[in-house]
Amino acid sequence: MNNELSPEMSLLLAKVTELLNAQTNTITENITAAILKQVDEKIKPIREENEKLKNEVEVLNKKILNLEMNSKRNNILIHGLPEASEEKHEDLINLVTSTLKGIEIEIESREIDRLQRLGKRGENDSKTRPILLTTTTLQKKIQILRNKKKMKPNTYITHDLPKQKLLLKKESKSTYTNRNEMEKRKRSETPSPGAEKSQLSTTNNQTKQHTTQIKNKKYNNLKEINLPPRMVTAGESDRHPLTTNNRIYIATLNTRTLRTPESLLELEEALKDLHWDIIGISEMRRAGEAIHEHLDYLIFNKGEMRGQGGVGFMIKIHLKNYIQDFHGVSERIAILNIRIPNYKKMWTVIQVYAPTEQADYSEIESFYSKLSQIVTTHTNNTIILMGDYNAQVGTKQNNDEYVLGNFGYGKRSPNGQRLVDFLMEHNLTLLNSIFKKNVNNKWTWFSPDKKSRNEIDYIISNHPKLFTDTSVISKLNFNTDHRMVRAALKATPAKLSRKHIAPTRTTDHSDINQLTSHSLDRLRDELMASDSRDVKTSYAKLQKNLTNHKNKKLSKHKYTLSNPTLQLINERKSLFNNKLRKQNTQKITELSKRIRNSIIKDRKTNRLHILEKHITRTGGTRRALKELREKTPWIINLKKNCNDNGRTSNRKEINKTATRFYSSLYSNQHAREQRERNSPISSITEPKILPSEVKKAILSQKPDKAPGPDEITNEILKGTLESVVPLLTKIYNDILLSGYIPEQWETSHIVLIYKKGLKEDIGNYRPISLMTNIYKVFSKIILDRISTTLDENQPMEQAGFRKNFSTIDHIHTVKQIVEKYNEFNKPLYMAFIDYTKAFDSISHEAIWDSLESQGIPTFYIKTIKSIYANSKARIKLESLGEAFKIERGVRQGDPLSPKLFSAVLENVFRKLDWEGYGLRIDGRKLNHLRFADDIVLFEENPSKLQKMIDELNNESNNVGLFMNIKKTKLMTNSENREIIINNLPLEYVNEYTYLGQIISHVDQTTKEITKRIANGWRRYWSLKEVMKSTEFSIAIKRKVFNTCILPCLTYGCETWSLTKYHRDMLKFCQRAMERSMMSIKKQDRVRNTTIRFKTKVTDVLTKIDQLKWRWTGHTLRCNQEKWSKIVTDWYPRDGKRRRGRQHRRWEDELKLTAGPNWRRVARDRNQWKMLEEAFAKRHTELRDIL
Repeated sequence: MNNELSPEMSLLLAKVTELLNAQTNTITENITAAILKQVDEKIKPIREENEKLKNEVEVLNKKILNLEMNSKRNNILIHGLPEASEEKHEDLINLVTSTLKGIEIEIESREIDRLQRLGKRGENDSKTRPILLTTTTLQKKIQILRNKKKMKPNTYITHDLPKQKLLLKKESKSTYTNRNEMEKRKRSETPSPGAEKSQLSTTNNQTKQHTTQIKNKKYNNLKEINLPPRMVTAGESDRHPLTTNNRIYIATLNTRTLRTPESLLELEEALKDLHWDIIGISEMRRAGEAIHEHLDYLIFNKGEMRGQGGVGFMIKIHLKNYIQDFHGVSERIAILNIRIPNYKKMWTVIQVYAPTEQADYSEIESFYSKLSQIVTTHTNNTIILMGDYNAQVGTKQNNDEYVLGNFGYGKRSPNGQRLVDFLMEHNLTLLNSIFKKNVNNKWTWFSPDKKSRNEIDYIISNHPKLFTDTSVISKLNFNTDHRMVRAALKATPAKLSRKHIAPTRTTDHSDINQLTSHSLDRLRDELMASDSRDVKTSYAKLQKNLTNHKNKKLSKHKYTLSNPTLQLINERKSLFNNKLRKQNTQKITELSKRIRNSIIKDRKTNRLHILEKHITRTGGTRRALKELREKTPWIINLKKNCNDNGRTSNRKEINKTATRFYSSLYSNQHAREQRERNSPISSITEPKILPSEVKKAILSQKPDKAPGPDEITNEILKGTLESVVPLLTKIYNDILLSGYIPEQWETSHIVLIYKKGLKEDIGNYRPISLMTNIYKVFSKIILDRISTTLDENQPMEQAGFRKNFSTIDHIHTVKQIVEKYNEFNKPLYMAFIDYTKAFDSISHEAIWDSLESQGIPTFYIKTIKSIYANSKARIKLESLGEAFKIERGVRQGDPLSPKLFSAVLENVFRKLDWEGYGLRIDGRKLNHLRFADDIVLFEENPSKLQKMIDELNNESNNVGLFMNIKKTKLMTNSENREIIINNLPLEYVNEYTYLGQIISHVDQTTKEITKRIANGWRRYWSLKEVMKSTEFSIAIKRKVFNTCILPCLTYGCETWSLTKYHRDMLKFCQRAMERSMMSIKKQDRVRNTTIRFKTKVTDVLTKIDQLKWRWTGHTLRCNQEKWSKIVTDWYPRDGKRRRGRQHRRWEDELKLTAGPNWRRVARDRNQWKMLEEAFAKRHTELRDIL
């Protein structure tokens, strides 16, 4: 059989092969081009960052050079002066002064700051060393340099320049010399061909040699600059840092006291230049148990009595995530469990403050017995036992004492023998005795008379081979009679560096990086040019550009010490370093007092400056106190279960406990699968999102708010407004079209804020949800579009989260009903309903049904469904917990949430047939009022009220709302008839706080005024730092009073019916506050008119009258239907007043000014306004002078 192909087939095969090769080449070229393009895109930011880094290095080098130049500003070098006759420093001074006198320069010794020979003198070296002369003034140096030409032969004067400047000077001089030689060669006669070739070769060699010299010099110059050991991408941490200090330092110190913030600040300053990672502290003298996070470290304290004993720890912030738990056993023992990096075993660090030799035997034995139990419990861990033992161990007495090393100190005391017995019992080693040290560096405590020095502070461990050194820090600049003991632990740097992000406070608008705006502009052009709707990629690029922006973060406030304080600390440091410390004891004591007082003054000055800045700007202190926050408290321990008394202090267990609690709270076993997630929306029936909507939503975001998980703050969005608006508009519209919700929107972080009650109960913490601000902008846009429809579906019974409604409307309605029912002796029953975790428990299905029934377009319902479909949250304490799903409740922190909740509640009440229930008011039925989830029911018949509560309870349960029986209360002016929920009776009360105001059938105004005065004083004393300070002007105090304290006194005053007694109560309260502001006592007999003339604060009674008058006129003129307006005009037709004088009515004051037809007058705005001044001044005495 012939295997050869025919010519046609051969030709066809050749063409096919040729085409395949061409296609292969084309594909290869395209793939190569695509890969190169992607590589260029990825390398481009790195190049930009490298250029930026290079510029920064150049700037730093210039700064270093300038600093060096400034330090040598007054220096000159004198060369060639003989040094054979110099035996004393005075000889050198005489030599220089006589030399300068020879060039007509008179210089005195006081004009010489420094004078010395440079370099070491060799034995057989005939070369003279230059003399460095530093003058006290620049003028003297210039005078010398002007006359330097008059110097004798072989002597000359030069500038003292930095090495880098000298190299550049020599380099330029060498280049200038070579150029001169080349010019000479050009002008010389033309040589023969051979000579020309030879000369050219020589010139080339010289040029090459000169180039090599320049390169070497440049290389040497680069070597002198401290560049990083290797290149790292800008903005990222080095994952494998090169360091010679591969140790962890663990220390112990008896501070004598750390009770005040000033003493802690003094200790911070003393530790500034010291290597430390963990410090155990004795005698902290802080009462209670607490954990606080500062800027650079954590601090734990345990104490029982304020000003006595107490122990604790200071831990560097980079070890925060390795802490397992703290446990304060007593005021003498504290435990820290920590996983030190690169060690598998758990480390148990125990800080102690042992009883003294004079303590009772039983106390000493009790201490060691407790310590023995603790060591036995943690025997499987690596143990460090350290602190002030008040025991002198001394030197090893025999070879059987294997727990001691060969380098002990002093004699042994009874407590010392007890400690040695304890060490041998548990096989622990005293690290102080292992490492050989100078005798002067062994003692840790000196007696009050400075005659005795003993070693009583120790570091002990069951694994001594892990430690490379134990030493006594002899020069710690802190006033205590103890010295710090510090042990160095072997450690290798972790492969991945730990990042600590400080809590963001605020970002400065003016500090927005221009590079971010440029990169956003490029991204905008890229997205606008593309027709792709890939939301995931677009959003990821946007987030990357915004998070690359370097925020100006203001984290926890850190107080700085003034120069006078630092000078005092340095002065005391010199006394500490002096060998004659005994003679300096009194000076050290006096300086320590001055330092303490100076630190107190610095802190006070700093605080007052920040308070004044914010008070002047806003009138309040909230932002100032937020900026001044030094620390963040940690949760010390939590109950593992709500019904269990067992507690945990383990950091991971605390996070897991909180995660379990909120995971259970937000879980819904009956939740249906939401299949609409990420399903494309077929067509947009609503208009697209406009740039103006995005811009409005961004500008409406509040400043100084904590960001979500992406760390993008509102300030970043506002700072890049022009660039980010087109990008967000495109992305938002793509989200609406595609139905895809970015994953970054699904997860929020929950932080816990303590409210009241037991701190161990997780239910006593308020969860605050932090979600990404880009989502909040989108949510606000959707809210603006649907809020009008939702508000139109709300009846006038609902006043929460609605425009033109406030708490005052419902407070006034309830008080008017109580007042008029009491006046006409009619029975009234009210039920104040409270739901358990209302916003966190409603069913998601109920939300969708409510939105659909109230006419919200399906397009928006599907969008909101997609957002809720895969919502997750993580508990954020000092670390993040595991993510859990949000299967019920509205998303906390979401702008949509209040409206969604109101919509669900409205659907609940629509299903209730209450036409025959409630109070008859001018032909209408008022059966309930709502302000968000605060609900009050009204009825004259208790049996009907029972039915109302039962029906409301059943319908509420269907949407996931459950009544809190303990907090749901009843109130009546008639007989107490039993009303039950779920077979449990509800409690009747005489008074109830509704929307911040006391509701009562008996003397409710007096009760409310008493409460307002108490709240006013509470607010006043919370602002004591401002109101009682002599540093603030009266204008500042007046502004704080009018802004912060006056609203506490006047809240709800629009609904009050005041008598002279009530007015006197308020008047006397304000006068007392004014006297306190001015530091005036009643005994000083200063007239009230004089005090008011100085303070010029707003009079509380005038303010109350103005607010009541204006609100009344506004309410009666309002065209919108409100129950507050209806009940004002209404009075019962079927009741009967009691005999005698009636109680003070709300409207009585208005009648006195506007007459019996005051309602008609109120509807005329101009006439009502004319009467306002008369109404506000009818009860005043002092106000006439203002």
